[in-house]
Amino acid sequence: MNNKQETRNRNQETMIVRAESSVIRQSVRKMQLVTRAISGMTPATAVEVLQFMDKKAAEPIGKTIQQAIANATNNLKIAESSFGRLLVELQEGPTMKRWRMGSRGRTKPILKRTGKIVVKLFVKINEQKTKNK
Repeated sequence: MNNKQETRNRNQETMIVRAESSVIRQSVRKMQLVTRAISGMTPATAVEVLQFMDKKAAEPIGKTIQQAIANATNNLKIAESSFGRLLVELQEGPTMKRWRMGSRGRTKPILKRTGKIVVKLFVKINEQKTKNK
């Protein structure tokens, strides 16, 4: 079996559960520090680590991960044991533009950046089907 067929078979066995939080009042660059720290973790351990992290971005990212877990367990009736990998994506949100007085009567721009958090939770379908039977 070649690599393309193997990846297709893996993709058919997983389902993706999404959760989004938009217009988070912090720049994406600062939120990347937190997402890199939790990359490769399971959802439960990621939430546990984020509770003790001393960064402002840890709270909205943790809430979005909990939202994805709740979507999977409540809406789709998936057991937490079948949760696989966790993927957290960050996207640029709208930028608020403000102005501040500068020298010689000029204005200086202030850019207040926002971000969007997208959490994708990969769920193994084989384990989920055996649970429902």
